[in-house]
Amino acid sequence: MADEKISQLPVGKPPAGAEIGPFVQSGTTVSLSAKQVGNLGPYTNVTAYGATGNGTTDDHVAIQNAINAAGNGGTVLLPATPNNGSYLVGATITIPYQYFTLRGERGSGLTLANKVNAPMFLVGDAVGNTQRNGVRLIGFSISGNAANQSGSAPMIDVLGVDDFFADHLYLYQPRGSAIRIGSAGTASCTNPYVTNCLIRGDATNSQGSGIELDYRATDCEVRGNDVGWFHNAPGIVLSGGSGSHAVDNKVWQCKHGMQLYAANRARVDTCLADNSDLYGLLVQNSSDVQLSNCSARESSLSSHGTYEGIHIEGASGAPAQDISVMGCRSMGTYATYGIVVSQYANNVSIVGGSYRGNLTDAALLAGPGVSSVRVVAAQGIIDQ
Repeated sequence: MADEKISQLPVGKPPAGAEIGPFVQSGTTVSLSAKQVGNLGPYTNVTAYGATGNGTTDDHVAIQNAINAAGNGGTVLLPATPNNGSYLVGATITIPYQYFTLRGERGSGLTLANKVNAPMFLVGDAVGNTQRNGVRLIGFSISGNAANQSGSAPMIDVLGVDDFFADHLYLYQPRGSAIRIGSAGTASCTNPYVTNCLIRGDATNSQGSGIELDYRATDCEVRGNDVGWFHNAPGIVLSGGSGSHAVDNKVWQCKHGMQLYAANRARVDTCLADNSDLYGLLVQNSSDVQLSNCSARESSLSSHGTYEGIHIEGASGAPAQDISVMGCRSMGTYATYGIVVSQYANNVSIVGGSYRGNLTDAALLAGPGVSSVRVVAAQGIIDQ
């Protein structure tokens, strides 16, 4: 199209029956439907497919239709909802596509309707045998409406997706885990990245964790998240996979702050576990684990019983081994022990840091099957 002044462009008239018009380019006048206007630019807009965001109309079909229209390589926009409303979701929305983005705006939120008793989003497929790649969820909020659900379904279930990415999500009141990442079948789930998310459980009704990585999730990155109020489960779980990295996360008022279960090659750096019910950092049946510059703090609740800042244990036939704790701190008025190596653990190194509870000194307890525990320049530890 040649450069022309706006005043020089031809003026068109909308044809009879046009929904929206005119749209003028190069002297041609065309009519655009509301759906076409909603999809101008790089986004597919859910409102163009009938989503209302009024908090009472079930919008899940409209959102699903927008996702299906965008397909592989597409981007779907959840616009901010008017008058502090929300997109009500009455059934699971599936994202079976690759290189796909679901993006919100400031003020865009979704609410799971009463008694759905299932995930709000299934990313991948429930069988988990078909590999997907590159799905991104960015910049919106979800209420899981935990008090009005049953069971323990996760809010976002990611199955068999490589390079999954979640950024700046506000997830609150899930019935199960807020985000569960893994695979139900043969498809892999490598390189998931969960960052800058604010995740709040329902202190009574949430049965899962804030972030749960299962045994098929490998090379995971969990960075800069704020997780709290999961009193029935750990705030963050790294379970069974290899190569996971958790850094700069704050986890508070959960059953355990963070749990590493059967994990391999896991790294936890500069994380804070605050006011956990039982353990701040729990390492179970894991190998080649490094905890560095982490803090486990218990400062205000006296009803926890035997609270431990850092707890390391294995099982007969599945020991915790090659565990390094470097420069960490555990502290608190009611913390009974700063660090405990409980049972079936070998080749454990505690280097630097300070580990104190409400005893005169914190204790390093060595139970059955514990061997080769090395303590170097760590304050507040007495071998028992």
